[in-house]
Amino acid sequence: MRLITTAASGIRAQQLALDITADNLANVATLGFKAGRLNFAETLAAAVRTDNFALPNGALVPEGFSVGSGVLANGVGQDFRQGADCTTDNVWDMIIQGPGLFQVNLCDGETAYTRAGSFKSNAHGQIVDEHGNPLAVRIPLQTTNITVDSSGKISGTIMGEQRIFGSVGSPGFKGQTPYISAGPYTMDNSGRLRDGQGLLVPANIVVPQQAGALSISKDGTISGVIDGKPQVFGQVTLAVFTNQEGLNRIGENLAVPSASSGNAGIGLPGQGRGEIYSSALEQSNVDMAVAMTDLIQIQRAYQMNSRMIQNGDQMWGQANSLRR
Repeated sequence: MRLITTAASGIRAQQLALDITADNLANVATLGFKAGRLNFAETLAAAVRTDNFALPNGALVPEGFSVGSGVLANGVGQDFRQGADCTTDNVWDMIIQGPGLFQVNLCDGETAYTRAGSFKSNAHGQIVDEHGNPLAVRIPLQTTNITVDSSGKISGTIMGEQRIFGSVGSPGFKGQTPYISAGPYTMDNSGRLRDGQGLLVPANIVVPQQAGALSISKDGTISGVIDGKPQVFGQVTLAVFTNQEGLNRIGENLAVPSASSGNAGIGLPGQGRGEIYSSALEQSNVDMAVAMTDLIQIQRAYQMNSRMIQNGDQMWGQANSLRR
């Protein structure tokens, strides 16, 4: 009798479903949160009778049949539908209308990805998230004569004027050393700085403290005014993945690539990655009505599987109490 083990697999699966639903409800107010969902799959069925089964009288039964042995958790996916937006009075708050992800540079040099667009400017003029991780911003395309001095300062010519765009590395992080390499410096198609050997230079763009009338356009261009003159400070880039559900969540609204997600496709907003809107934040996409409905269904399924185990135990008791 497979009843007990089959029902037990159902209980285990519903426990996982309950955990995921509880996580969704707990993050109903988390910025950029994407609801999780548990995918089920049937377990390997046991053959009770094979095809062309021979009866005692020699007749053949052409069709066999099998009985399933329960359910298993096949994987956890994420619902990447757009969440509701809310307006703010912070120009650095951003929302992506589309599938793209913001890129932030972690203190260990790795890049993480997020939909939470709550950013601010730190003491160094960098745009950082709530945990101090710098947002990936590219040097404006129209910049020429790019140089990097021994202290790591990145400068170039834009709109006929020489200005400092930022620095190499992340100021304030442990283990930071001045960057020295051979020029000339160029930008690749993703707006990333490369030295004369073609090696990637980890650049961090800064917005001068004296800049005013700051704005971020749909294509991610950060602009403002210094001494009455319009300036372009950089451009926010976005990333997309072939399988975004394959990203590994590492907490703090961040995710990192995995083998199933594939590599990041980095580029400008508006090129299949979505558009950026400033002074707005994306809310969690958890639907309370759907989550509560799922909770009721999980509870009822758990109860029925528990009842089946009780019934199976009673049947075993009756069988053991039989007398000849």
